[in-house]
Amino acid sequence: AASAASASVSSLPTAILCAGVNASDHSHVFHHICTSVAERHPHVVLLRIESKRCGNLGQLLSTVLEELLLHDIQTEILVLDERDDQETLIKRCCRNPMQALLSWWTDRRERVLERQGAHRAEERGAEKEEKADDERLEAKQQEHVRSSSSLRRGSLSGLATSPTVSSYQESSPETDVLAILFEDFEAISPEVAADFLTLCTNHLKTISFVILLGVATHQELAIRMFPASLTARLDVETFAFADSCSILERIIDEVCITGKQTVPGTDQDPTGDSSAAASAASAAAASSGPVIPEVVRLIDNFDAEYSYVTNEGTRCLFLTNLKAPRRKLIAIDLSSPAPDHWEEVIAHHPSDVISHVGCVAKKYLVVCVLRDVVDRISLHSMDGQEVRVLELPGLGTIEGISGRKQDHELFFCFKSFLSPSTFFRYDFASEQQTVFREVTVKDFDPTLYVAEQVFYPSKDGTKIPMFLVHAKDIVRDGSLPVLLYGYGGFSISIQPTFSTNWIAFIQHFRGMVAVPNIRGGGEYGEDWHEAGIKERKQNVFDDFCAAAQYLIDAKYTVAEKITISGGSNGGLLTAACANQRPDLFGAVIAHVGVLDMLRFHKFTIGWAWCSDYGCADEEEDFTYLIKYSPLHTVNTEKPYPALMLLTGDHDDRVVPLHSFKYIAALQHEAGTNTKNPLLIRVETKAGHGAGKPTSKRLDEAADVYTFIALALGLEWK
Repeated sequence: AASAASASVSSLPTAILCAGVNASDHSHVFHHICTSVAERHPHVVLLRIESKRCGNLGQLLSTVLEELLLHDIQTEILVLDERDDQETLIKRCCRNPMQALLSWWTDRRERVLERQGAHRAEERGAEKEEKADDERLEAKQQEHVRSSSSLRRGSLSGLATSPTVSSYQESSPETDVLAILFEDFEAISPEVAADFLTLCTNHLKTISFVILLGVATHQELAIRMFPASLTARLDVETFAFADSCSILERIIDEVCITGKQTVPGTDQDPTGDSSAAASAASAAAASSGPVIPEVVRLIDNFDAEYSYVTNEGTRCLFLTNLKAPRRKLIAIDLSSPAPDHWEEVIAHHPSDVISHVGCVAKKYLVVCVLRDVVDRISLHSMDGQEVRVLELPGLGTIEGISGRKQDHELFFCFKSFLSPSTFFRYDFASEQQTVFREVTVKDFDPTLYVAEQVFYPSKDGTKIPMFLVHAKDIVRDGSLPVLLYGYGGFSISIQPTFSTNWIAFIQHFRGMVAVPNIRGGGEYGEDWHEAGIKERKQNVFDDFCAAAQYLIDAKYTVAEKITISGGSNGGLLTAACANQRPDLFGAVIAHVGVLDMLRFHKFTIGWAWCSDYGCADEEEDFTYLIKYSPLHTVNTEKPYPALMLLTGDHDDRVVPLHSFKYIAALQHEAGTNTKNPLLIRVETKAGHGAGKPTSKRLDEAADVYTFIALALGLEWK
C-alpha cells in the first residue's frame, strides 16, 4: 500500500476521466486499473470514454471537453490510446467548436511532416515561421475567448447554455490532473508530442500535473519531447507500456493521496527561477527514471486470510479470520498500519459466519452472513452499524452479489431447495427491493412443498441443524421414503440449493430429502470444521447416523426406507456409516468415495487431503484411520443394505481403485451374509464428475433411482 501519512482530504481530486484502450491484449489491464482505483479512492468517479469515440484528435478533444462540462469534473486523468496513423488522424474533421484549433493543429502537423529529413537550416527557418504562426494563433484564440464569456477551460461553445456550466465554474478548484497513455508512442514525433502538451496546457488552464506514459523510453527522445517551456510548468515521466499500467496506478494513488505536486520554477514556487527549473526538470526526466511512491509493509505473512473490501482515503477495510474463525471486518489506516492500531468494524460473532462484505453506493457496506446455514443479507454504515436487513423469500442461499461503490443499485441471486434462482434488485435511491428476474421449472409447483429446518442431538449432545424438504401434505406415520444426503468435510458448507434430482425424488417417490449439516463442514466456521477432522472424524459419522435416528424417532420414516447418499468425501461418509450401522439404512449410494484411508495420500492429489484426514505414515494418525477406513472395517456380523458404488474409470482426483478395492472386499467378506445387492457402477470415459455431459448424468440418475426403487420397494408415480 502506498504510504502518505501527511494526506490532506481537502486537496483530494474528485473525479477521473478515462478513455478506453483499444488493444485487446491490454484491455484487461486497463479494466483492472479502473476497478482498483475506484475501490481505493471512493471520492474518485471513473468516466470511461471508449476509443471509438476518439477516432481522431479532433473527436478526442471534443469528447474530453464535453465530459468536463457534463459531469462537473474537478480532476481529469485522460488515458489516450493512439491507434490511427498520423495522416488519417490529422485529415479527419472535428466538431465545430474546436475547428479553429484543429485547423492550426493540422497545418502545423503537415508542415512538421514536410520538414522531416530537411536540412537543419531549413528547419530553423521553419521554426521561426511556426513561432510567428503560434503568436498569431495565440492572439486569435485570446480574442475568441474574450468573445465567448461563457467558455471556460476550453469548454464547448455548443454547450455554453448547459445548466452544469455555472456549477462547474463555481465549484471546481485548480487541482486538475491529465495523464496521457500512448500505446504506440514511437509513431509520434517528439515535436507533435510537444505540440499536444502545449495544446492541453493552453486550453485546460488548471492542469498542474501531466503524466506522459508510453513506449518511448530513450533519454534523448524524452528531452526533445519536453522543451523547457513545458517542463517549467509540468512534472513529466516516461515509461515503457509494459510497466506503465502499474506505474499509472501508483501515480494516481500518489496524486489522489497527496494532492498537487509542487513544481520548482512555476507559479507554485514563485521564488524559483523558471529557466533553471526547466533545465533541471528536463535533466530529471531524462535520467532519474520512474518516481515510485514509498511502499510500506502492511501484510506479508500467512497468519490468516485478508480480503480487501474498500477504503475511505487511507482507511482500508479488510475481511479477515485473524483470531476469528467466523471472520470479522477490520479497518487498517495506511498512515498508521501497525497491528496495534487496527480497528474492529464488524466484530466476530459467536455463531454467524461472515461470507461476504462489499461496498455499494459509496456509503453502504453490503454484508452477507451465514446464520444457522441460512444466508442473511443486510446493509451497514461504513462504521459497521446495521442499517437495514433485506427481505428474502425463505430459507436459502445468496449468490452473485453484484454492486460497485459508484453504483446506486445492488443485485443478488437467491436460491433455495424449491427455487432455482430469483434475482433481486435493490435501489438505494428509493430504498425499494424488487424481483429483477425469476427462473421457474416447468411442471413443478413449489407451493405444494415445504423446506424446513430442524435441530437434533448427536451422540455427544452437539446440536446439528438439518433441512427437510417434502410435500406439505405428508403424514408422519413412518412410511416416508427418505434420501439422506451428507458431506461433512474440508470446511464446505452444504447450503440450500435447487436440485432437479432431489425434486424428482420428492415428486415421483412421494418422499423427503434430508440434508444434515454435520461437523467437518464450514457451516459454523473453522471451529465446526476442526470438530470433524483427523482424530475427530468419527464425530462426522456419529452426526450422520444420528440424523437417520432422528427421522425414525420423529416417525417420518423407518430404517428400511432410508437411502443415504454422498460423493467424494461424502462417499467416505456413507461407506463408513454403512460399515458401522448397516441396520440403520435401506440403501447406500457412494459416489467416487475415498475408501482406502491408509493409502489415499499415495495417489494423484490425495496428499492434499492429509489436512482433514491425517496420514497413515504417521503412527498417531494410523491409530485412528484404521478404525474407520471403509476398506479395512467391513462388517462381517450384520447384513448390509443394498449398496451401489459409483466411480469413473478416468477419475484422477479420487482414483477408481478406492471403489474397486472396497467393492471387492464387500463382496468377498460380507457377500454371503446379505441378500441385498452389492454393486459397482463404472462410468467409462468419465472422471470425478465435473464436466460430465448431460447424457451421462441422465443415465446415471436413472440407474441410481432404479436401484433405490428396487431396494426400497418404491413405485415411480
